Amino acid sequence: MNSIWQKLTIGLESAFGALNTVLPLEICIEKLTQGKSIFGIENAPIDEGEIANLSFFNPDETWTFTKENILSKSKNSAFLGIKMKGKVWNFNKGKLILG
Repeated sequence: MNSIWQKLTIGLESAFGALNTVLPLEICIEKLTQGKSIFGIENAPIDEGEIANLSFFNPDETWTFTKENILSKSKNSAFLGIKMKGKVWNFNKGKLILG
């Protein structure tokens, strides 16, 4: 079976680490955050008593991207087995999601 779907790769779980490995941190952050304005997405407020959706990152942590890091149903990625610089954790709907 040779279809376009076999050639596609997931990217969200590896995006920060892949970019931070080859770009300066400031450019990496700029590229990953400017898309919201293109789509008209407003910044979510952080208010007392509300559930926060936050992302934390350590730009210096090195790690190897594996299938265990992929939270999607699809497990195909061009970055499997690649050592990356920069690790992200998300706090979403009251739960810490380790990347």
